[in-house]
Amino acid sequence: MKKGLLAKILNEIARNLENKYEVEDFRKRLEHYYNLEPEEISKLTELYEKLLSLEKEGKNGVWISIIRNSFAPLFIGKFDYVFEDLKE
Repeated sequence: MKKGLLAKILNEIARNLENKYEVEDFRKRLEHYYNLEPEEISKLTELYEKLLSLEKEGKNGVWISIIRNSFAPLFIGKFDYVFEDLKE
């Protein structure tokens, strides 16, 4: 998956969940707006279906944030130094 594409797709998932789009509508949006392989579309549709189910049960809310945080290093890119503030 191209750099930056995952962040766009997570935003797409969040918007679709917010509007409670059906799974098939989400899949069609992936096919139309993103240049993805069929396997990627299948996996993302499966993820969306699970998240939509949780949303309908009132249990979603934080999942997109958790996924974003898990992949945060990919969004940031490479860097040369990390500084830690040791003050208490």
